[in-house]
Amino acid sequence: MVLVLVCSMSIVAEDNQSKEQRRGAREKQLVEQTNMYIQSFGLTGEQAEHFRNIYTDYSKKLQGVKLLYKKEKATTTPTEDEIEAAIRTRFERQRSILNIREEYYHKLRTVLAPSQIQRIYDDEQMRKEHLQKK
Repeated sequence: MVLVLVCSMSIVAEDNQSKEQRRGAREKQLVEQTNMYIQSFGLTGEQAEHFRNIYTDYSKKLQGVKLLYKKEKATTTPTEDEIEAAIRTRFERQRSILNIREEYYHKLRTVLAPSQIQRIYDDEQMRKEHLQKK
């Protein structure tokens, strides 16, 4: 019984550590990506800091929505009701993402040109497609 308890605690600790590692990796990637945009767009000083704050908030809000609506892997064939619920959930997720993008478009527009914002959106799409291939 003690062995089972120790093993269970070990698994939970590994899972928590794994989540922390993923979170740390996401944070590091966000910092690197933000810095890449700042350099690529030629932002300096106050512009760079303003962009960093806006883009970091934007990315975190998007990530929050994506995690909130994270798909669970089905172990059985879904019923019609489950399929309909999944479709409605997808609509909610897409609507939430669109609202965030629209809100932050106006904020990003105070620092960036529309073509620069479009580049951010294009990069997001490329990352999404890359992840879907995995």
